[in-house]
Amino acid sequence: MTTTSIMPKQQINIKLDLQQGWLNKKTITLKQGDHLSRVFVIRVTNTFPLNLTGYQPYLFVKRPDGEVLSKSCEMVNASQGEFMVKLSSGMLKSSGTVSAEVVIGKEGEGTLSFPHFTYTVEESLHDEETIEEEDINIAWDLINEARSAVVQVEESYHDFEVRKEKDFADFKER
Repeated sequence: MTTTSIMPKQQINIKLDLQQGWLNKKTITLKQGDHLSRVFVIRVTNTFPLNLTGYQPYLFVKRPDGEVLSKSCEMVNASQGEFMVKLSSGMLKSSGTVSAEVVIGKEGEGTLSFPHFTYTVEESLHDEETIEEEDINIAWDLINEARSAVVQVEESYHDFEVRKEKDFADFKER
């Protein structure tokens, strides 16, 4: 039986304009501990899309506990001002309202900040460590299965080589 392996993710699209602010404003509620599975895809404009070729976008967040974190973003379509960022466990650590700010920078050319947007982090019943321990056990099971499969392939190949050598020797004797 073949199974398909997928990583569930939630993509949240955000449009920020330099003058008008958050254009597609909506309530965003995320869960504590859902790190690397929540992805913001952000498009920045100044009435028209900004060409970010050669620039680096960053996401700064201020958690409810007051701590400020930052993360560099990955370009999706630089000429259209579109990039993405996977939220880290630190960005989803404290429950409550998180304030986020996009900053675009280029060394020697300054920085440009966009109006804030917010998201809410809801308390989760699990934490990262409880999932990771189970994941480690699953990973070891998969590694052991892979090792067994490799050994079987190696044994089959060895048997094949021995048969071919024997067949070749028999052929030479005829």
